[in-house]
Amino acid sequence: LHINANGKAGGAVTIPGDTAVNVPGHGTHPLWYADKLGGPSLLVKTITAATGVPINHYARIDFSHVAGLLDAIGGVEVTIPKTTTSFGQTFHAGVNQLTGVTAVYYARDPSLSDEGRILRQEVLVRDTLAKIGNDHLLTNPLTMVSVLKALTSALTVDSNMTNSQVVSLARQLGGLGGSAATFVTAATQTVHGQLVLNPAIDSQLWMAIEHDGIKGFAAKYPSTVTPQVVP
Repeated sequence: LHINANGKAGGAVTIPGDTAVNVPGHGTHPLWYADKLGGPSLLVKTITAATGVPINHYARIDFSHVAGLLDAIGGVEVTIPKTTTSFGQTFHAGVNQLTGVTAVYYARDPSLSDEGRILRQEVLVRDTLAKIGNDHLLTNPLTMVSVLKALTSALTVDSNMTNSQVVSLARQLGGLGGSAATFVTAATQTVHGQLVLNPAIDSQLWMAIEHDGIKGFAAKYPSTVTPQVVP
């Protein structure tokens, strides 16, 4: 997650967990392996080494608490191209209202590929932030406390990030509209049977992050943008 220096826009960049990268001190492995092997510290080092982008803070979204967050904000609407069933919950073709545990079922549908679940999780995070921003749920005294409590309970942050910083970040995000954030996924390619980053495109993405240019990058490479409707 990157917020531009002016605090009025930013973006979120996903790197698929199966992407093979150099894990410092351990050789080449899928990105998720860095987290399993050395936790957040090694994961941050691995991503920084792969991208050259400094990471100021670490936060993990706990999807077991996303249900509470969705209930607190009144749910979100997502569009699904065809009827599917996940954990016994049927999602119909067209617009579906996600609240509580149905959001978790949507994000974790076991019938989807890893790529499909990543896209759904991106959509869920994007639409949640958009709902909070567009409806001013963190600047409205009537909703601020309950939404802020639900939001912080869904996050685990690094020891250098204080509670006041979390609150400040949440309020900053809460003051932005849904169009302020651009969601993209790093470009990948398959080489010798391994999923790897595509340096020709991703080098421009890493530079765009450092220069507050994610929106411009997305305009140049629209295929990297998280679509409005995903499988």
